[in-house]
Amino acid sequence: MIYINYIVPFLLCFPMISRWIFPSAIETLFVIDFKFYNLYLPDLTLLLYLYFQRRICLVRKGLWQITFEKKLKLIAFLLIGYTFIIGVAYNNSEILLPLTSDFSWLWVTIIFVFYPLSKEQMENSKYIVIPTLIILCVETILYSFGILNYTSSTGNEIEHQEIANIFRISTTIGSATGTAFILMILGFICTSKYKISIMLKIFLYMVTSISMLLTISRASIFTWSIYLFTVCLVFYFSKGITVKKIFFIFLIFGAFVGSYHLGFFNPLIERNVQLSYDANVMTNRDRLFEKALNVVQESHYMGVGLGQVFPNKDIANCINSVYKTAPHNCYLVILAELGLWGLALFLFMIIMMTLQLDFSKAATIGWIGILLVNFNTEGVILHSEFWSVVVLFWLNLEKKNENIIHMHA
Repeated sequence: MIYINYIVPFLLCFPMISRWIFPSAIETLFVIDFKFYNLYLPDLTLLLYLYFQRRICLVRKGLWQITFEKKLKLIAFLLIGYTFIIGVAYNNSEILLPLTSDFSWLWVTIIFVFYPLSKEQMENSKYIVIPTLIILCVETILYSFGILNYTSSTGNEIEHQEIANIFRISTTIGSATGTAFILMILGFICTSKYKISIMLKIFLYMVTSISMLLTISRASIFTWSIYLFTVCLVFYFSKGITVKKIFFIFLIFGAFVGSYHLGFFNPLIERNVQLSYDANVMTNRDRLFEKALNVVQESHYMGVGLGQVFPNKDIANCINSVYKTAPHNCYLVILAELGLWGLALFLFMIIMMTLQLDFSKAATIGWIGILLVNFNTEGVILHSEFWSVVVLFWLNLEKKNENIIHMHA
């Protein structure tokens, strides 16, 4: 049964990874449109995952997980109940479609937390996560230099946004911000917990950093930079100074200087200059932000219903709502759709997840950065292929008082 520990991580990761790797034309072939649910066929591997996890009794839970499960059950029940109430109040005939699609992040969280990977399975997930990171980095680099080209996830031909002779990527993930976010989280996972050689880890640091610079997504780049700085700081001061540590620090510093002289920083610098002189960008964002706030006020802070402001991309064309907007703020979207009660429940879950972490670890800085990035994007949590990797990263992080107990069926 040892081989199962290699198969199970693949079953859990494949649905989200396939959305990043498959071109949009292929991804569409795997979607079956039901009236109240758009089934993405790779999601069926999650059923196999649940079957194997229960059958081989590999559900290993710490005391923190048991406590979290109980609270998560309550949050899920309250969110679903409140969503129905808002849907009925607005006489929303589309209530079931957003519940199955826009709440996909909630279903994913339940699967990850109630049936988590064991430590051995988590380590084996590197055989699919690391290759995925490398493939996405290569894709980003090839696209940025004009070697690779294709249509976006919406099926439209991508219009190149050229900055400092670099084409800003918009991959099958959906946007440059989405690409940067996935690269950042996969980078966190691959470099923080997996048992890999120091040279492979340095390679992943470098290729991820270069790829993220080419996305020109400032919030993600800043978060990744803080993470790298923290890693170097912790590495340098832990267990004394050695030749290996000095070599590592100089290698990272040399890669930074080399990347600057090779021009990888030029697009980021030029974009900052452009935005500083382009008032339309901030004006447009302010307008979208204000529109979302107006929706909040019109609903008397009770919300207008799940999926009515920023529906999941799989069902966006099926939702007819006058409230649609993209305010570039995840928390504002939740406030507009589910009101103060819905936002409070979501924040309660996030706070629970955060308080479980060991803040002495460098990787925890990455988790805090993710929460801050959500103030600048609306799709990180509200699409399951983003939230899935966030929860996977959270499960990888060190927990306080993580006492593991074996629970046998």
